[in-house]
Amino acid sequence: MLEKDATPKYKGLCITIRRATVRDLDRLHRIEIECFPEEAFTRLQLEYILTFPNFMSLIAEINGEVAGFIIGSLEVYNDKVVGHIYSIDVLEKFRRKGVASKLLNEMEKLLVERGAEECYLEVRVDNLAARSLYKKHGYKQIEILKDYYREGIHGIRLKKQLKSNSQNRKVE
Repeated sequence: MLEKDATPKYKGLCITIRRATVRDLDRLHRIEIECFPEEAFTRLQLEYILTFPNFMSLIAEINGEVAGFIIGSLEVYNDKVVGHIYSIDVLEKFRRKGVASKLLNEMEKLLVERGAEECYLEVRVDNLAARSLYKKHGYKQIEILKDYYREGIHGIRLKKQLKSNSQNRKVE
């Protein structure tokens, strides 16, 4: 499904989504540092994420070049399986071209396939572009996280109800 999933977005621009592997580790770490210099995952953390089965990582490529990636996981919260988005990273030159939306949509599909009915994520209060993206995708603010990123840098926890397979089935 993911390997061949490509969506033309702009004239001559094609976004392809594929699963990330350990072979992508160095490239993903460079992108992570570029996107989040102060809160970047370490190389060791990314390696763990790429190898631990509860985590899912997808890469977006544009014309064969890695444009960004997303990290999500399945977790148990309040006795139910939920999705958790840890990071969406898109290189500066590929922003505002639909890359983050495509990554988020594909991750949400994977989470639903694996039984998640809702998804959570955290975002910096001052990251207005990301907050706008999440709002556009139906995420709602549920909690302010004081000093979440570090002292004086607050976060917001967001939640979205995902469409489960049972909601998509026709009742007979």
